[in-house]
Amino acid sequence: MASAYSVCLFTDWCHGQIDHLRIKHALTDDQAINVPSEFFGAKHTPLDQVDGEENDDWLARPTGSPGPSYVHLPHFELINPTAPGYELQTEYFVSRQHAVDAFRATDAIHGEFASLITLTEIRSVAADELWMSPSYRTPTVGIHFGWKRNWQAVKRLLPLLENALAPFDARPHWGKLFTMSRSRLESLYKRLPDFRALLRQYDPQGKFRNSFLDTHLFDSV
Repeated sequence: MASAYSVCLFTDWCHGQIDHLRIKHALTDDQAINVPSEFFGAKHTPLDQVDGEENDDWLARPTGSPGPSYVHLPHFELINPTAPGYELQTEYFVSRQHAVDAFRATDAIHGEFASLITLTEIRSVAADELWMSPSYRTPTVGIHFGWKRNWQAVKRLLPLLENALAPFDARPHWGKLFTMSRSRLESLYKRLPDFRALLRQYDPQGKFRNSFLDTHLFDSV
């Protein structure tokens, strides 16, 4: 994870291994790019041949050549609603020291979601000072799940997944799908009372709140 600016690992949990990974370097203007032929046993493969695909619908991203971050950092072309990346998404963050145990707990129930998953991405995130960040003062590992577009089935599955990750205080990505209760969220985000107080101070009438915030942050106050 520390070998580049961005290192992402991918699996579908069905084969007991990481299927592929992507490494993205931050370069200075005069720095040459070095694409290794092998990385911890993984062989370099052009992106348009990943999973045997011989087209650029999967990942329309150049490999081995420098370019602006807005082109290279996203995995998918967001303008294409039929491409992978447009599925339902969930992500949970665990403190880095719990990552391996969280992987094992997820793998133990992979049969429950094998028919729904498209791909899991594993990434490491540095600690920050943002009150409502899943990485507040804690280096974390994010476990992202891409789901087929069947919300009713995913909705039934998420409590099972959240229960498996509960011993590791897994915190949800706020912009993706989860089913945790407000009381559970409050136990995971220690600065949540401070955040509520800040919102009351600057938005006392709730003008900038919505149903999501009311349900998950304000329904008891």
